[in-house]
Amino acid sequence: MGKNAIAMEDHRVSQPIREASTSKKRPLPYKKGNGKLKRWLAGFIRKTFLGCWPLGITPSKARNDTIGWSRTTNGQYTVASGYKLRFRDPNIAECSDNSANKAWWKVVWGSWLTRKMKIFIWRVFHNWLPVKTELIKRGMSMNITCNWCKSHVEDVCHALWKSPKLHNVWKHFGFIHQFPSSLRHAPDFLMVMKGKLSKEEFIFFIGITWLIWFRRNKCIFQNKDIEDSIWIPWAMEMLELHLAFAHKDSHQKPSKDKVSWSPPPLGSFMINIDASLIDGQPGCGLGVIIRDHLGALVTPATDYIPGCHSVLVAETLAIRLALKLAATRSMQNIFIASDSQSVITALKGQTRINTDWGIIIEDCILASKNFNNLSFIFIPRKCNNVAHCLANWSRLVHVSDVWTSFLPDCAAASLKADLPLGASV
Repeated sequence: MGKNAIAMEDHRVSQPIREASTSKKRPLPYKKGNGKLKRWLAGFIRKTFLGCWPLGITPSKARNDTIGWSRTTNGQYTVASGYKLRFRDPNIAECSDNSANKAWWKVVWGSWLTRKMKIFIWRVFHNWLPVKTELIKRGMSMNITCNWCKSHVEDVCHALWKSPKLHNVWKHFGFIHQFPSSLRHAPDFLMVMKGKLSKEEFIFFIGITWLIWFRRNKCIFQNKDIEDSIWIPWAMEMLELHLAFAHKDSHQKPSKDKVSWSPPPLGSFMINIDASLIDGQPGCGLGVIIRDHLGALVTPATDYIPGCHSVLVAETLAIRLALKLAATRSMQNIFIASDSQSVITALKGQTRINTDWGIIIEDCILASKNFNNLSFIFIPRKCNNVAHCLANWSRLVHVSDVWTSFLPDCAAASLKADLPLGASV
């Protein structure tokens, strides 16, 4: 060891003053006199780093660095968001097109299931039942073999549907042949069953699932293993008690008016935007379509962005693409419509969002000042079909392009369906 080396130095103990080194430092190669090398180094840095910043966001010296948390919409960390991230299932895809998910929950929350059944199936969908595989994730040490069947690993699907102990039960009620054999995750299992069953059958299926969970708990914690011949008639009586009266009293709701795309006022343009991505898979697609007050096509555009982004980042990038497209067409009176409530709220608000997508929001707000009249509006998914089709198409075929009179076939049918009566493409 040299005399200037320090081992196990403690900052709390006063240290001896070291003499300054008398040896001259070698000049750096890009100091004065090496202009050619300095220019080369500056060009190398610019080419290597500044041209490929993530999401195309070039660092600004006017902005102060901030610490943000991307798992909340306002960029502030919460214990709940940290907990969800810790136990998040990486096999459940997240994408901006969650219309199927919303439709699934609309059926559940609007059904005649009891409140306890609805809360139970919500816990099932999010893998929040205290089965052994979930308890292991939360730090508990135990044997993950099912205490009921004594032969299989106990996860949510096994405890509720796939245990050998439940075969005769599900066979009796006529659901066993509907079960998907290859799915091991509760959300996927439930989504598939919803697609195979009618609404009444699906409600009955959830009710049986709820009662099976209580049967499992009695077997494990009270050592009461009830025979199928006794439990099945009891279960049917319980469901009749909980569900039949509600089903009898339910009446058909009046049909709502069809929700569809609405044209902008005369002399203005409507710009619909959307993004499509699957969490954990590279690349996202952006879709933008501009239409006039007659619903006629003005300009469609798509943009494929490699890499993985969050849904909110992708939606804000689509907003920025729409602003750039409107600026190049010298449009001054525009409406930009998105089906992302969080993004529209952020664009209308005054609070700074310390997240990656919050920086893009600031860019969009700044760019919006270049237009005479600009409004950001939220629309339902059903009013955004064309932009949604374009975003999906861009993600699948990796295309970034702008058209003037042409529209990909995938979105042409949706555009025609959106046209007001008497209008033509």
